[in-house]
Formats: sequence, structure tokens, C-alpha cells
Amino acid sequence: MITKKEIIKILFTLLLLIGATSGIVLTQQSQDIREKAEMICDSGNRGLCGIGAGCPKGYMCNQERCIKHSACDYPYCPATDCNLPKSLPEAIYCIMSTSGRLTTCCPTDKPLYQDGKCIQAQGSGGGGGGGGTQAGCSSASAAKCQGKNPGDSCGSGKKCIALNQSGSDGKPKCTCTTSSGGGGENSCDKNPNPTVLDIKNDGEVLLSFASFLESTPPKIALKKNSQTCSLTEYDKLIDTKDTKTDQVIVTGVQVKNGDKLCIYGEDVGSDSGPYPFEGWIKPENNKCKEKDVSSLIKTTQSSGGIIISQQCWGDYAKKAECDFNDYALIIAVSPKSSPTENIKILFRQQGITTKIKSNIPSQLDTYITLTNEEKTHKIGQAPVSVDENGIWTINFSTDEQGNNIPAGTYNLYIKGVSHLRKKFANVQISNNNTIIDKSTDIKDELKAGDANNDNIISIEDISLVLKYYTDFKIKVNASDKNMIGADITKDGYITIDDLALVALNWSSFIIKGD
Repeated sequence: MITKKEIIKILFTLLLLIGATSGIVLTQQSQDIREKAEMICDSGNRGLCGIGAGCPKGYMCNQERCIKHSACDYPYCPATDCNLPKSLPEAIYCIMSTSGRLTTCCPTDKPLYQDGKCIQAQGSGGGGGGGGTQAGCSSASAAKCQGKNPGDSCGSGKKCIALNQSGSDGKPKCTCTTSSGGGGENSCDKNPNPTVLDIKNDGEVLLSFASFLESTPPKIALKKNSQTCSLTEYDKLIDTKDTKTDQVIVTGVQVKNGDKLCIYGEDVGSDSGPYPFEGWIKPENNKCKEKDVSSLIKTTQSSGGIIISQQCWGDYAKKAECDFNDYALIIAVSPKSSPTENIKILFRQQGITTKIKSNIPSQLDTYITLTNEEKTHKIGQAPVSVDENGIWTINFSTDEQGNNIPAGTYNLYIKGVSHLRKKFANVQISNNNTIIDKSTDIKDELKAGDANNDNIISIEDISLVLKYYTDFKIKVNASDKNMIGADITKDGYITIDDLALVALNWSSFIIKGD
């Protein structure tokens, strides 16, 4: 039943709405508020900015939250792999869209880096295959090749050579080299880059890496069940500058017997790169040529991982030296831990005290996120039921990627249709059947009123319910997504109960979910 206090609050809200406008129009302020709603990001992206961190532009990933940060207010870089000297007068500070890191680039009006300066594309490269001012190479190419065509000169007797990969603009990535492309002029007896491994064990991919060069550490891309992978096509991208020789990298990539694993390496730190690795050979007597990798192998073995490949990599050999003593990479699969047999979560959504009466399947949609310092698991369309007391139950044992959910301590987030997302901290998941019961305390209810499902309760939600509340009881059109969201109680009708729930929780200009 609706109390007198609730009715007064509803009437007051209606008067405000009618006095303001006969038809609610979104203001720029409300749009900005929605864009600034808190988002979850992977804790592994901590300190990174923008889309490279899984956050909006101008936001930084801080632990598992995207927060507004002045360090992320720089524009996105024109190219994806810039790293120019900071003292360069024309250089601009910008955010690399692929990695979210702050770097320096040549500006868009002077995209080429040559002889210590940023210069315009017109007239910058003499001869060497024509094309003049056409920008045939991707903006993700070597700085000296940006704005040029494959085959153009890039100075010092070198040419822009197209690699077997494209940038985000669809154009080929070019490198500035004396080589004919593809990693050298001569044929080496080697395994290719990228390379694809056959997986014969169930578990998680582990890597151990060592560099024997003083140049910028490379990046390694992993992609499961694919014949191709690159720095723009991956399941996991690893920046080796953040690793130590005695450290085993836990990648989070789950594999099983019969899977394929694509591995790709590239040196992105040189201003004349990018340089894909030359390829790899197996160590002989625990050595990559003269470089001893026995300690790296022991480190991997001590982690309990089953080694599936030992690799000695060569960097991008401009003259195809085929030395294969630049990097060492050991790939292993951790023994598969016992998967969680089943996880059951019980919870309540405010305003729902009986079985769902609407018979609209999408109103049962529930979005679960389990996150900790090591991993984030998202569960999309798991089976959901609602009993006669309005208790919701959801069951699952893997995430939406099919990955097992290891035992451990997690933060649990639950989001329901027309209800705000709620966080439950320090939830324990065991290897046996796990039951998480959040249905007994009214304080644990998911707050009602998020009619437009943006994880905020605001005037927009009030206006959306009012749009359909034109009579005492209006039947919900199952093909109208907005109308489904306005049915807060999920009984199949738009009534004053739906309006009351939004008004009761709209206690401030905006109310955000967790």
C-alpha cells in the first residue's frame, strides 16, 4: 500500500515536473551525469587512462573503478605507438588509445618525425617508390613512415616496409628499415611470429620472460583458438617492462586440452619501429645461443606449471642475423585447480515480494560481476528464478567466457533490470557448492527506480515512468524496451506503485548504483 507520505511526495514531484516542462527533455547536465556514472574496470589496468584502461575518456582506472583524473585529460594520440623525446618542441602529450599510457607524439598537422623534428607529410620523403603525399601507411606505423606509402624513403638509406598487419585505420603498419620486410632478407630455420601452440593440458597459461637487450622491452599478445594474433588482436596483452626475470606471469588465459594458443611479440619502443620479433628456436642445453636460460626454466617449474614450449626469440633483424639470443620466453600451463561445482546467489529486488507476474523474459535479466586483484569474471545470461516470496536465485559455475571461477575472495556486484547495481564486499567462493544468501536483510535489497537502466536514479527515470503512466493501470508492451524498464515491480503493468518506487529512492539530484 502507498502511504499518505508517499502520495504527497509523488504529487510534489509531479508538480515540479509539470511546472518545468510538459515533456521532459534531457539536459546536457543530465547527460553529463550519466556519462560520469561509476564504471568497473580491470584492476590490472590500474593507473591507465581512457579506452586503453576500459574507462571513458578523461578517466583513470583506480583499483577497480574508473575515476575522473586530470592526468587523463590529454587527447588520444594520432598514432598508437608514439614515444618521442619530451624535449621536442612540436611534440604533444597524449594518451595511447591501445594501452592507456601517457606518451608524446607528433601532432596531426605534423605527423612525421624526422631528423629530430615533427614535419608535415608534404615533401617530407624523397623518391623511393613514389606516392609523394599519400598516406598509405597506417598512423600506427613507425613515426618516420607516417604519412608515407610502403616503399617510400624514410631516411639514411632506409625504406618504409609494410608489415603483415594493419592499424586501426585499416592501413598497413609500416616499419623503417633496410630489410625487404617480414623480418629480414635471408631465410632462417625458425618458428614464425606469430606462432601457434597446441595445448594438451587444462589450466591457466603462465609465462616467464627474459630480455638480453637494453632496448625497450617488447609486448607479447596471446589469443586462444586463433591462427592470428597481434597487438590489436588478443585475449591478453603483456607489457614485459613490468615483469622481472624471476617472476612468473599469470596471464588469466584459461585453456583446455585441444585448444590452440597464438603468441605474437613486437618491439614497440623504437622510433623507427614497430619491429615484430624475427621468430624463435628452441634452446640448446638450456641456452639461447650463449645466453643461459636455466634459471628461467627453473622459475617456471617451481611455479608448478607444466612447460609446453621453450623459446629463444630474435628481435626484428634488419639484416636477418638469425641469432635468436635477444629474448627468452617459457610458456607453461598451470595444473587445473578444482573448478567451482556451482555458485548459487539469493537476493532481493526492492518492490518485488511475490513471483514475477509479467511473463516478460527480459525482466529477469541479471548481471553478475565477481572481481578481485587477480581477475574479473562477468556472468551474463545465467538461469534466474523468482519464488513466491520474491527471492531471486541465480546459478552458475563459469563466467560468460566459459572460464572457471577459482576459489577465493571476491567483490560481488549484482545489477537487475530497473534496479541499481549493488556491491557485496569480501564474498567467499569455495571449490564446492557455494551458496551466497543476500535475501535475509532488507538493507541488501537492490534499490528500485533505475527505469532507463543507466545505474542512476534521476529525473530521467521519473519522466520515463510518467511517459507511460497515463491511466490507473497501463499494460506493458513487451516489445517496448523503455516501457519494460518503467515496470519497476515487474507485474506487467505501469501503475502508481512504479512511480512511487522511483520517487521514494530519488532522495537527491542523482542516486548512483555501486
